[in-house]
Amino acid sequence: GEVAEAYMEQMRHLEQEHCVAVFVDNKDSRIMDVRLSIGNLNCSIMSAREIFRQALLCNAASVILLHNHPSGDPTPSDADRRMTRKVREAGNFLDIPLLDHIVLGDKNYVSFREKGYL
Repeated sequence: GEVAEAYMEQMRHLEQEHCVAVFVDNKDSRIMDVRLSIGNLNCSIMSAREIFRQALLCNAASVILLHNHPSGDPTPSDADRRMTRKVREAGNFLDIPLLDHIVLGDKNYVSFREKGYL
């Protein structure tokens, strides 16, 4: 909930889908965040390669993904689930685990970790 709350206000009014990766150190403190994509295209355009290239550059221990659904409904799409699975597998291979993927709606969110999808 903490991460979702931190990004909710800045992302819930956006009219396009924004995808953000939050890179975390080994003490679970935020190192930096990177806006990966903006647009009406689905978040599946985020490439695992770009996410982990950034993670390696900032020496991240793990990563959290966030994106907003401009409709206000944070229910993950099939594409969201596929992309999450792909990023999780890449992160496991590189020993940079995906801690969570959070889909933000209008004052609500879905956490893949909290729902047991990860």
